[in-house]
This record gives sequence, structure tokens and C-alpha cells, in this order.
Amino acid sequence: MGHDTEKRHFYESKERRSIESPRRLDTIVSTASSDDSSSARYEHLDGLRGLAAVCVVIMHVTPDFTEGLHEHGFGEVMKYWHLTSFPFIRLMWSGGNAAVPIFFVLSGFALSIAPLRLLREKGRTAGPELRRKLMAAVLRRPIRLYAPAIAITILQAVFRQIPGLCILNPNIPPVPKANLVQELGSAAKVFQFFWPFQDHEAASFPYNQVMWTLPIEMNGSLLVYAMLLLFSLGAIAGPGVRAPATFSALLLIGGAIVLQTTRHWSFACFAWGVMLAVIDQWPVGTHFQYSTNHLYRRLRIMRGPQTLPVVSEKTTKPRTDSLLEVLAKLDAFAPHLCLFLGWYLLSIPGYPDHRYCADTLGWQWLNGLIPRPFDNDFRFHRYWTTVGSLPVVYAVLRIGWLQTFFKTKALVFLGRVSFALYLVHLPMKPIIEERIKPLVGGYTNPPLEGTFWDHYWNVSDVGPPGLSPRYLIAMAVIMPCFLLVAWAATVAIDEPFVRMSKNLTRKLGLDKPRRMSATAISEV
Repeated sequence: MGHDTEKRHFYESKERRSIESPRRLDTIVSTASSDDSSSARYEHLDGLRGLAAVCVVIMHVTPDFTEGLHEHGFGEVMKYWHLTSFPFIRLMWSGGNAAVPIFFVLSGFALSIAPLRLLREKGRTAGPELRRKLMAAVLRRPIRLYAPAIAITILQAVFRQIPGLCILNPNIPPVPKANLVQELGSAAKVFQFFWPFQDHEAASFPYNQVMWTLPIEMNGSLLVYAMLLLFSLGAIAGPGVRAPATFSALLLIGGAIVLQTTRHWSFACFAWGVMLAVIDQWPVGTHFQYSTNHLYRRLRIMRGPQTLPVVSEKTTKPRTDSLLEVLAKLDAFAPHLCLFLGWYLLSIPGYPDHRYCADTLGWQWLNGLIPRPFDNDFRFHRYWTTVGSLPVVYAVLRIGWLQTFFKTKALVFLGRVSFALYLVHLPMKPIIEERIKPLVGGYTNPPLEGTFWDHYWNVSDVGPPGLSPRYLIAMAVIMPCFLLVAWAATVAIDEPFVRMSKNLTRKLGLDKPRRMSATAISEV
């Protein structure tokens, strides 16, 4: 009876603290890969997604100015000591590889958080409603992912046929076609590429290489929906914490096994995203603390009575054998430790050569821990970036000052346009970057030789790779142009397709119109 009273008091106090915390009072803003709301919770995750998308853009632009020197590891072969290669800092210049698993973890979280909230609030009675919502989500998801990408690919094919608009190198695929019909025919291969059940990392779509993640995102979404379907059948229901705690442990271990034994690192990301959503909706951490403390006390009872030494006669605080105080302190410290460790693992110098990692100080040992499925494979860096993405997203969900940072207006705006920015920045490079780069003194493509753009303003390239005046001035022009195009694509392409997919499921009777309340607008 004493244990039950202690357990109830501990859960109630913990739940009260979590409800009153700013993390529970955040307004709701949707993330770019969530289908379901125009205004969703967790604004800080929206900001994290936006910053990750910017890192992808910078990673694809920077090598054109640094010849890839910034991609070496800090201290590699005792030769490369560039500031932009330093762990943690390097993510701003070469963090695109780290951004991809973060995208996938965030997608797993965003797709599952509202259904899990429904299960927690309504219990087993939520099953039929949730299954209907899952059917609607399965229909909406391909439209949400593929329709904007197809529209942008068609526009890209048209732009490539406008004389003088795109500065194209005939030696770099895709080779410009003779006319618009042939160009559109080549672009139509995107439909074959989007078939989800094939390896998209080995051969990316030449028109827009970043699109290799979209079929993987589709596969991961189906995996998340399958998990939620299992939960809707009664695996998880109501406010009870034991089943959610068990499933969160299974998701953590299962994702680790998949990552360790196969190359399907993305499945681990989506599974861990669902796990983070589970522990966000149920007090799983509290359950773990109580269970650990209870086991500790049982072990002490089995050992028999013991005499505790007297520390000091002036001791006023009574001695206790409970671990709850220690575990509570660890719970407050753990997110910061996760942030540090995850941030470091995301900083792996893993592109484009395996030796970059193996020859870098501090990474020789970690490189040796990469399992065999990733050994000597161009995806080897995905192992540690996948491992690092989990603690980083967990830290953002738990640390208040990080949430405040990611909820700034600039980062929330980046989150809104992140999907479009991800899709348009490579098609815009031949139009924008290939003009700005020679303008400030960089390499000039043959079509621009002798024109206004050919070294009109020869800016100095002195300084560390990624920090020279030439690079900084060029990025100060290129990035706003990319963001402007991304905003236009969000308004004209992305958001209309989201509304169209919702209207489709409503007409099919799978999704009811929502009342604009704080709870209704966050549902799937």
C-alpha cells in the first residue's frame, strides 16, 4: 500500500510539473512533413527543420567556392586545421548529411504525435476514429510529398529550355535536350524514380538530386502508419503508462537492431521519432524512475538490514536510500548531455571519402565501430549521423532555452518554407549561383565568358575555406534569392497541394472539417 501511495504521488507531481512547463504550453505550428495541420504544436521543431534545410542548401553551395577543403576532418592527417572543419561548428557548412536523419526523426514524431494524443485521451474508443484518420493520411501523403516535387520538376524542365536563363554545363548530367518535348520526356522519369520500393541512395534523380529522400520519406511514413494501426487495435490506449513504456523501449531497441544489422538506417529514424512522440505523450521517464527506484529498494531488502555510517554529528538532513532524488537530477542533466553527444556525432567528417573520417583526430575509434553493413560503403557516415539525430531531437524537446531559440520568427519562417527550399535550391543554382559565383571572382562557365558576369567584381578569396570575403558576399546574395523563390513556391505550389489533399479526403468522408480550436487544429 505504501508503494502505491508513493507511486501515485510521484506520478501526479511529475505530471503537474510537465503540464505547467512551457514545453506543454507551446502554440501549435505544423512542420513541413506533417500532413495534418495549418497550425500545429511544437513550433521549436519547425525551427529545427528550417535550420536543417538551410544547412542542406549551404552544403550544396559551399564546395563551389572552397573546392571541398572544408569537408576534411579537423586535424585530418595532421594537415587540415580549418575553422569550418571544427566539430560542432562544421555543421553550418557541411551539415546537410546530418540534416537528413533529423528530417526523418522529426517526420516520425510529427506524423504520430496527434494520433497518440488521441489514444491517450480517448483510450480504446479512439480506435475506429484513428483508423479512419490513418486511411485519410495514407491518401494524402503521396500528394503532399510528390505533387510539389513533380510540379517543380516540370518547371525546371521548362526553365532549361528558355534561352539564356539557365547556365548549364554540357558535361554535367542531365544533358540539355534539343527541345521542350524531349526535356519534358526526360523529366517524366521522375514518376519511375518515385516508386518507393527501390534503392534511392545508389542512383539519385539527376534533375534534382535531393529528391532521393522523398521515396524514403514515403516508406517511412507507411511504417509509421503501420505502427499507429497496431496501437489503434488496443496495443496502446488510455492514460496508463506501462504499455507505452514497453513499446517505447521496443522501438528504441528495434531501431538500434535495424541500424546495426542492415543499411536501412532511415527505418531507425522513423521508429525513434515515434518513440519520442510516445514518451512525450506519456510520462515514460517517470515510470522508468519509479521502476528503477522500486527495484533498488527491493534489492536492498534482499540484502538485509545494514547499518549506515554516521557522516557527521552536524548532519541535519536525514539519510535516504531512495534513488528518486538522484534520478531527478539526472533527468534534468541528461538532455544537455544528449545535445553535446548528438551534436558531436552529427559532426562526422563523412563526405565524400571514408578516409576523411578514418584519418581525423577523435574519429579513428568511432570509425572502427561502424558496423559491417556500412563498411566501405558511401553511406558509412549515415550510421553515426543517425545515432546522433536521436539525442539532438530529444534535447530540443526537453531544453527550454533551445526551444526559445528555435521559436524565433526567422527560424519559424524557415520551417514554413523548408520543404520548398529543399526542393528548389538545386534547380535555382544554374540560374542564380552560376551568375553570382563568377561575378565575385569565382569560376566562370563557358556561356558567361566575356559577359557582365565574368569577374566584374573580383572579390578577395583570402581566408579560411567557407569564411573568405568572396564566399560570404556571394552567400549574402544567393541565400536571400533562394529563400524568396522558396517562399513563392510554398505559397503557389506547396500549400495549395496540402489544401487539395485535405479537401480530397473530406469529400471521401475520411476527414471531417475541423473547428478552429486549440485542440482540433492539431489532429491528423
